[in-house]
Amino acid sequence: MKFADVLSGSKASYFVVDPATGPGPASLGTAAADTLARGYSAGGLAFGDVDGVTIGAGEAVQSVSADGVPDVTRAITATIKGPILGLGKTPNSTPATSDLSAWADYGSEIVIGDTSIDGDSFTKSLALANLFGDVDPADGNLTDLTFYSVGFGPSFDPTTSFFSIVGGLPSFGDDLDASTTGTPLQIDFDRAGDLATEWRATLYFLTDQNRPLNSCAGLNVEACLGDEIGSIWTFDIIVRAGAVPLPGGLALIALGLFSMAAVRRRRGAA
Repeated sequence: MKFADVLSGSKASYFVVDPATGPGPASLGTAAADTLARGYSAGGLAFGDVDGVTIGAGEAVQSVSADGVPDVTRAITATIKGPILGLGKTPNSTPATSDLSAWADYGSEIVIGDTSIDGDSFTKSLALANLFGDVDPADGNLTDLTFYSVGFGPSFDPTTSFFSIVGGLPSFGDDLDASTTGTPLQIDFDRAGDLATEWRATLYFLTDQNRPLNSCAGLNVEACLGDEIGSIWTFDIIVRAGAVPLPGGLALIALGLFSMAAVRRRRGAA
């Protein structure tokens, strides 16, 4: 027996009754007035929980009332299922959703470029995905990843000092099915003459991961944030300046080249 909990707990919490821990469904009768009451703490899914998380019997209970039969309370085992946001670690690549090593953990750093290689301005893409891997048609949209806002900083700006999102920006309510990749996020960088050796900005995602199903339906970004509905995940986007010769080093190189040319001229004259 399966039932989908959409009233409390995490989005896409699926609880699977273990018949060994209590009477099976057949003993409860078939009256139309059957009701279920559930007590549990579903918790949320972490970055690596791509196959869901099982709650053991005793951590969750189910009480069943039906016309004509005694009430039954039993322990159940529970499998928590839901969407998991994925942002690619390596620019300009689209890794398989099953390869967790290619996706950035929440709160981690992603280096998207090096000015000594990529130049003072460039655009790189980062893959977006829903990494949840247990694809079951019965789940419906419970494992879909829904985006509410993406941008830099807690105000979700598309542009900050040196970085801009120039493509692939999800709109409010856009969905990604489980185990699928979406349109890559295009991030533009321009150092604009700045002489720093490293530039960084924090990329924010507001999604429905680990939140009740449809909790932001009919709302806007401000309402979702104000009600603390929708989960926020962050990543630090970094560009570095690679090692380049210092001005003194350039002078020494020029002097060496001049000396070599003078030696060649003397040899030619001889």
